[in-house]
Amino acid sequence: MFAGPDRLSGWLRGRSGMLGRLERQRNDSLSVLPPAHEGPQDHAVIVGYGRVGIVVGKGVRSQKLPIVVIDQNRRRVEVLRERSVPAVYGDATTPGVLEAAGTRRARLIVVATP
Repeated sequence: MFAGPDRLSGWLRGRSGMLGRLERQRNDSLSVLPPAHEGPQDHAVIVGYGRVGIVVGKGVRSQKLPIVVIDQNRRRVEVLRERSVPAVYGDATTPGVLEAAGTRRARLIVVATP
């Protein structure tokens, strides 16, 4: 009984599109950047915006470098977007998530996960 949710969670993590559809509460998608942020360039991508990621983000922004956050915490991504911080919901190891954050045009990628 307890192993089932862990297996299901692992299976869903490999299918970010399906997970996004299941978790969607509104008509928006947290797995892509909002239209205003379709083409970030020369930005820093911060993977994981917990205790360490927040400190890194403050340091990067103090250097006038824009950031895009990737995080697996849906509520955190929603809060960041409410604060006008571009954020992508998902696991950075899942195909498409790094691309959604514009890593090809990024100046810096920081992995701040445990």
